[in-house]
Formats: sequence, C-alpha cells, structure tokens
Amino acid sequence: MLKIILYKQSSQMREFFATCAPKTLLVAPSPALADELGQKVDSVTIGRLISVQLSHYCPKFSMKKKADALLELSTIWFKFFPGRKVEEFFYIYELLSELRSFTLNFDLVSEIIDRVDETTKLAVKIFWKYFEDTNIVDESKGYELLSQVLCDARASKQEKQKSYIFAGFNFFSGVQIDYLKILGRVADVCILIPEIIYHSARPTDWPSWLGKNDDEVNILKLSDLDELNSKAFNDEAINVVYFHKNHLAITLKKYMDGQGQLPLATNVVLASSEVEFSQVNELPFVSATFKVTEQIFEHKFRAIFEKLDSIIFSSGESLSVAKYQQIVDELLTVAQKKEDYRQLKILLVIKKVSTAWEELSESNKNISLEVNRLIATVVQLELPRTSHVNFTANPKVGKVMGVNEYSLLDNQAQNIVCVTSDYPKISAADSFRFDEAALSSLAAIGPIKSGDLSNKIVKFKIEELLTKGGGVLFIERRTACEIVFWQELIDSFPTKIKIIPESNLFLSMEVIAKKQHLTGPLDSIKFSASRLQSYIDCPRKYYFQYIKHLDTEVDLPGSFTSAELGSLEHEVITAFFASSTEQQNIRELSINAIARLEKEKQKKIDQIYYKQILQEIMAYAQNGINFLAQLLESMPGLRLNFAYKIAGDILHSTGEIDCLLTDSQGKIRGIIDFKRGASSIPAATELISFEKIQLWFYSHAIGPIKHEDLVLWGYLCLSNLEKSLIYSADTATINFASGLDFKIREIKSEEWQKLLQDYQHYEQEKRQTCQVDQEMLANPLSEKSCSYCLVNKFCESRLR
Repeated sequence: MLKIILYKQSSQMREFFATCAPKTLLVAPSPALADELGQKVDSVTIGRLISVQLSHYCPKFSMKKKADALLELSTIWFKFFPGRKVEEFFYIYELLSELRSFTLNFDLVSEIIDRVDETTKLAVKIFWKYFEDTNIVDESKGYELLSQVLCDARASKQEKQKSYIFAGFNFFSGVQIDYLKILGRVADVCILIPEIIYHSARPTDWPSWLGKNDDEVNILKLSDLDELNSKAFNDEAINVVYFHKNHLAITLKKYMDGQGQLPLATNVVLASSEVEFSQVNELPFVSATFKVTEQIFEHKFRAIFEKLDSIIFSSGESLSVAKYQQIVDELLTVAQKKEDYRQLKILLVIKKVSTAWEELSESNKNISLEVNRLIATVVQLELPRTSHVNFTANPKVGKVMGVNEYSLLDNQAQNIVCVTSDYPKISAADSFRFDEAALSSLAAIGPIKSGDLSNKIVKFKIEELLTKGGGVLFIERRTACEIVFWQELIDSFPTKIKIIPESNLFLSMEVIAKKQHLTGPLDSIKFSASRLQSYIDCPRKYYFQYIKHLDTEVDLPGSFTSAELGSLEHEVITAFFASSTEQQNIRELSINAIARLEKEKQKKIDQIYYKQILQEIMAYAQNGINFLAQLLESMPGLRLNFAYKIAGDILHSTGEIDCLLTDSQGKIRGIIDFKRGASSIPAATELISFEKIQLWFYSHAIGPIKHEDLVLWGYLCLSNLEKSLIYSADTATINFASGLDFKIREIKSEEWQKLLQDYQHYEQEKRQTCQVDQEMLANPLSEKSCSYCLVNKFCESRLR
C-alpha cells in the first residue's frame, strides 16, 4: 500500500521511525541525507535501490552510467553535427534526459520537440532512437523496467514482505511516480512530506501527482507532538546577525565563548546547495562534527586540462588520439617521478576515457578542443568521490551540515544558520524553460519541476531551524539585501537584531559624508543616470554606493550577476543585427557571448546553472529581436544604434543608451532601454513625476528630441513584452503596435515639451544639491527606494 505521511515538524519523523518494522528500508535522494536519516533505520539512496532491484529482477540489464552515455552520444554528435560546440551537446543531453523523465513514449513528447530549433530537434530524435535501438538502460528506462517486472507474480511475492520509507525528496519525476505507485501495490511504501508543502502544491507539482484524487493512496497525518510544535512558524521571532563580506569567522568568534568553542549541542547549518571543505574550514571552532565532500583532484585536474588545451590549440585544430595519449604518457612519467598520486589518478582516467572514446567509432581518430572538453567532463564523472570526516570523543557536540542534509537534528540543540554570498545558491529555478504550450502538454504527462515548490521546501527547513530553541541566522548584509529568497524569509518573521560588537558598522548611522568626497566645481563632475538616480532615491544610499564604492550586487561563484546577464542579452541582440547573414543561430550567439564573458570575468559557470542562463538569454534575446525586426519592417528607414555612448557633452553626463533610434540622415527618433524583467520598469506615474529619471536623463544628455520626430521612447521588457512601457508621438508606430501583445502609449506635443523643460530644471537642481550635500542623510524618496539598497537592513530610516 502506498501511504503519504504528512508531518508538521521533522521531529515527528524521529518518532515515526521508532515505530517502523525492524527490516524497514529508508530511501533518501543523496548519500549525505541517507547517512543522516539512517541513524534510526537502515538507509540507502534511491539510485542504489534501483541498481540493486535491477540486478535482482532484471539481471540481463545494467544501468548505463552517465559518463558512458555521454561518450556514446558524443560520437553521434561530432559525426552528424561537425563544428558545433560541445556545450550545445551537453544542453541537448540534459534536455533529452528531462523529457525522458516524463515518459519513454516518444509520441507523447514529439510535439514539444518540434518547437525547438532544427539542430536540437534532429539531435534529440537521433539520440532517442539510439536509446531505443540499443536498449540502453538510462535512469528513466530503469524505472520503467522495474515498473513492468514488479507486476510479475515472483517479484510481487518477494516485495510483499518488504517496507520502504521515502524521505527528504524535493522532487519526483513522472517515471519515478509510476514506479512508486507500482511498488506501493506490492509492498508497504510510505512517502514523508511536510504537511504545509503537500497542501500548498499546485496540480502540476509532484505531491499532487503522488496522492491527490487517487483511491490507491492513503493520506495520513502524524499527530501534533504538543502545543508548541503545532504553533505556526511565523508566530516565532528569529534572531538575526548581519556581517560584512568575508567577516563570518570574525563575527562567529565574537558569538562564541572565547575558547574557540560553540556551546555544546549547537548545530551549524550552511545555507549552501553543497557543503565544501573550504566552507567548513572558514568556521572558527572545532567543537562540531562534519562530513563533507572534498575535491582533492580539482586543482590538478584544472592544471592538466589547461595544459592539454594549450597543446591542442598551439598544434592547430586537433591532435591524433595517438599523439594525445603520448602526451598523457609523458605527463604520467613526470607524475610517477614526483610520486604525485593525485595527478597519476587523473592521467590514468584520461587515458582510459580517451581510449574508450576512440574505440566507439572509426571516425574518432582526432581530439579537438571540443572533444577535450567532453573528455574533461567524463573524467570528472569517473574520478572517485572523497569525503572529509572529523571525529570527537564528546557525543554531545553539534554538527555542521548543508541545508539539504538537515533532517533529524536534536530538538534540544541550538541551531545556527550561516549565509554568505560565496555559497552556491540554495534557491531553485524551474526546470527547462519550455514555453507555456509545451509546459501545458508536459503537465498532462507528469509533474513539472517547480523552483517555487523547491524553495518552499528549503524555506520550511530553515524556518524550522531558526524557530527551534533560539536559533540564530548569521547572514551577509549584501545577501540579505539583494537575494529575494532571504528578503522574503526575514520579512515573514518578527526579527530580533542581535548586535555583535563591531560586527556591523551600519548599526550606528552617523553623519559621515563630507564635501571632500566630491571634488571640484559642478562642471568637473560627470553624472550618469544611475548615479543621479541613486541620490534622488536616497542620499545615504548614494554615499555608500558612489563614494564608499560598496558593491551593489552579490557576485556568486559559478554564476553571473543580474547585470551581467542583462549585458549578455543585449550583446546577443546587438550581434544579431550587426551580422550581414540573414539566418542567425540565437543559441550559437548566446553560447559565444557566455564564453566571452567567462573569459573576461575569469569565471567558470556551473554546468547546472549554465543551461538555465543559456535558456534565459536565448528566450529574452529572441523577444527583443522579434520586436525590433517587426519595427524595422514597418519603418525601413529606421536605424538601430546599440550601446550608444554619452560622452563629452557640455552637461558633463556619461552613460550608455541600450538602443538609440535614428533615421537615415542621423536625426534622433527615439530611445529604447532593455529591461530583463517587469520589476525593473517604473510605473507610468513614476516616469512622469521624475521619480525615475533614466530616460529623461538620456533625452536631456543627447539633446532635446522634437515631438514630431519621436517614434519610440521607453522600456522594452525582454522577459515579457506585455510588461513594456513605451511612448510614441508617431501615429504609424502606434498603429504598428496594434498587432503586438502590448500597447504603445501616445504622448501629446504640449505634454512632451513641458515635461522636457521641467526635467531640465529638476536635473540641474538635483546635481547642485548633491554637490553641496555634506550630510548625506538617510532620506528615501519612497519605501520602494529601500528595497534594493545595500544597507536597508541597518539604515536608521528603517530602524527608527
């Protein structure tokens, strides 16, 4: 029987496990969580369970490792799609895997595949056919085989005596849910889900697919433990300590007892998607146990493949496999002499992988830079996983773990949650960015992976940690201000600010701005739109951003900032119209743009995050391209001037206009500013009242635009064109917009001229005021001005 067990707090799971039959097997999504939950019952990961069941019930089949599948499919990729990037192959492989997690019936997803570009469509069809013709058992095929064999009498009889508990999962795919329901018919199966998550799930979310409206599924609630545990989380106050970037260790030291020790039975939960040894090393104490993955091969791995890339690049387009392996052998000899066993291991795996790749096809005779990147990815998958574990003789000490590993911490322990901008983000995004029609089709086949639901699960865990026994949230101030997930979590609770001496310079907001921060007379200072806007929003915000030069965005490792993503989307749009080729591949332009920025910023984007940003850049750029292409078609004489720089004008302004519109004679016809999302676009009232000045600033800086010349003036929302805010004085342009999904607003001549004149006086007044301001007081224009301010959690305007 399949049972859905709903619990209000994780401590109820401990009691539930105590009542389970002796041979009950607990199934978890990861080894770390299996270890944590397995303290009470025998445990196993779901991957291991499927592997064991396959070998027992289907001995003729064995699960194909991802590394092996990548090698086989890459042979097809390089043969049928020569010259294409390997990153595109990885993207298509992930797309293939996600579609197969819904169903193995190709006909059910063929309509969705037809919506993608020709290269992706053809590759997915070829790969899918290859899987079917060769009987490759990937993860999804493994679930399907088990779902079929568990219906047999022999398997049913054996499984009837078994009991399973599935706990700690943030998602089940369509093929997994089919398997669980079949398993539930022949064995005793319990799936533990937080009650609040189950009831907040949408019809397309996995909890709804598991149990709702299914007569074969029992929904059971664990009784409330006591009045305290049944209390709503947000009735409790949480303790918050803010600290500066790179000051977590200093702040924690001030919190500790002075002996380098935490109070006994204190658990430290790092708000990281995957806890690394370096993160634990930052913690300034030794009184806690931990087990973390340690990337012992990473440094040498990077060095080896950088060297191989350099050799391939200098030799031309590629190396023969024989020459490539000769170089590997030479490196092996050096490593042996140095007794560098980590390097030895990496090189031996490289040789094994390159040999396997060569043997797959007669055409696999040369290794290019793209093939070398494939080999690097496969080698990473094949290298052994290592963990670092510490031990202590004191059984009462707490633990250090990641938020995804947390489940059964001691009720009596105090919990500390640490958040820094250096940690890989824990907030999740939706699965592949299918369009609405595709999502609607997929929702009829299986559950849609929802970033919103995953974030609710993480939020549930963190709320529970912080409301147990006086938990404390240590959070980097920028992260608290910039990351919406943390803003919403903190704002949903009554908050007690804990002041750690000298841990936060902003708690005493003295008047510290002096005139010498701005030097020289007014005409020697160049203002940008964003600089002047910052002062208008709040002088104190301006001080910290433009005089103290504090960073305005959290720069997470392995990812791009929102500003960098915006620049990439602009770059793709610009590159599309700059090319003389009629047919442009948006994906290729996007991949090239990402690669350029990675090199410029010296970043390496995480593979999981890569596919998300690639999809966003492609989708947002495509929206902008479609709009501008239609505009040019309706007005053939119009010219698009991208990234138009404002410089050297008599107003001493600076900046860059995303898209300046001119006619064939160079006369200015309008300004378009690209925005990634609707939240960045002001309301019409804010624009007219000069609360938001960007477009007015540009119009004033480049010289007044005559009303009769005004074709387009406004903000284009790349994520959703309907949310754009655009004005025009041109009747033809307004009529052109009638065929679009949004309305272009008409602006009258008298209104336009008056607004331009009023803004000129307004800008001059604000420049002069900023020049002589010696106090820079916290005086926000509106509550909205504080939303994305660096110091909004500490500012006197908020605390008073």
